[in-house]
Amino acid sequence: MKHIYRNQKKLKRQKRRLSHRSADYNLLSYFSDTILFEYDCDSNILIFTSNITKRFHSKGNRAFQILNPQEPMEMIHPDDAVLLRKLLKEAKAMPTGQIHSVNLRFVDKNGSYCWMLCQIQLLEKEQGKARKIVGKLSDIQEQRLKEQRLIEKASIDSMTGILNRKAVDHQIADRLVSAKNGFLFMIDIDNFKALNDTLGHAAGDEALIHFTSEIKNNFRSEDLIGRVGGDEFIVFMTDTDSEQAARHKAEQLLSRIAKWEKAALSASIGIACYPKDGSTYEELYEAADAAMYQVKQQGKNGYCL
Repeated sequence: MKHIYRNQKKLKRQKRRLSHRSADYNLLSYFSDTILFEYDCDSNILIFTSNITKRFHSKGNRAFQILNPQEPMEMIHPDDAVLLRKLLKEAKAMPTGQIHSVNLRFVDKNGSYCWMLCQIQLLEKEQGKARKIVGKLSDIQEQRLKEQRLIEKASIDSMTGILNRKAVDHQIADRLVSAKNGFLFMIDIDNFKALNDTLGHAAGDEALIHFTSEIKNNFRSEDLIGRVGGDEFIVFMTDTDSEQAARHKAEQLLSRIAKWEKAALSASIGIACYPKDGSTYEELYEAADAAMYQVKQQGKNGYCL
């Protein structure tokens, strides 16, 4: 009992000491949007400047965090809390003065996540043992949003608004790493060149946009959809092994596009089953393409599985 009492008194003293030091940081942060913090390696306590409570969600509106497994870090995304703990642990073994950084998602007052750049450095060592780490949090939300918009812009087909070939190829290949099963659809608009030549390019563009809309409405939100050529589309229907479901999707799509009033519209659809028809994206693509070619040879306006 005496040991527990002594530990509690020591923890209280360390909290008071850190709180007094935090007051100095608060004066600095008053003139800046930057949030400063100090981590005491002995007590395992993280003290932030008071401006953190104005912006981010914290238990009891407090500006400190005890880093132990029983104390969740409510201000930070769970995955990023793991990153911060890891960074602080690694910093203890690093030379003093070196700056290390990581991007973290903090929870704002509205419950939304905001990206912050966390930079830390080991400030004090005593007899080779880490004592104190200091750091700062800088808002990089706008920068991350701009980067995300650029990534999305580079991934999107400008005509249809769905994934372009490079992006959909990459995402399907990634999805196959964890997928247990699924179906790859190769979809080609029948006689699209004739439609373009007869009705003009404006009508052709309108047909592409309408066709894309029908594909998106036909498949699930989690399915990957992309445009891989002028009039060719690809869909990966993930995590299903039901051939009946795949056939139904193909039949439903053919029915949907046939209802377009501005021109006769049909498609040839080739379907490959994962992993039965191939274990890689390249193998599935070839199988679906061959199935689609078979539909073309048999008169178009149909599907082959």
